[in-house]
Amino acid sequence: MVWGAFVGSSMSNLVVIPPGQNKAVDFIEVVYKGELLGFLGETANAFLMEDGASIHRAQVSKAWREEHSIKSFMWPAQSPDLNPIENVWSLLKNAVHCRRIRPRTVKDMMVALNEEWRKISKDYLKKLIDGMPSRIKAVIKNKGGSTRW
Repeated sequence: MVWGAFVGSSMSNLVVIPPGQNKAVDFIEVVYKGELLGFLGETANAFLMEDGASIHRAQVSKAWREEHSIKSFMWPAQSPDLNPIENVWSLLKNAVHCRRIRPRTVKDMMVALNEEWRKISKDYLKKLIDGMPSRIKAVIKNKGGSTRW
């Protein structure tokens, strides 16, 4: 499992969540403390947009975010219509899949993911953010159902 974030055209580092570290306390150590604090420290008034995964909803995660004054939105899990990072994950997955030499080991996969993560253009991220009002209108129009995004 990997984690990454963006605000405007600024991207965090891609974080590898080690196998077996899938509990909320692990997530806090590896992601929140390891990358998120430093990344958000560069951004004023940012909101953390997370899906409904149990590690995000856990009381220990909520308490940690409150303690560090991190404002967050909880979005439906797997909702590409409302969470632009889902589009980034799709782009990243496709880019790794289309590489001339495909990763064969976990280490190769991490190298490939990081290389492709760094290739994501600022223009692409801006387009995702600029499209949010249209996405929200489409979701409302479809009463929460799927949209073209």
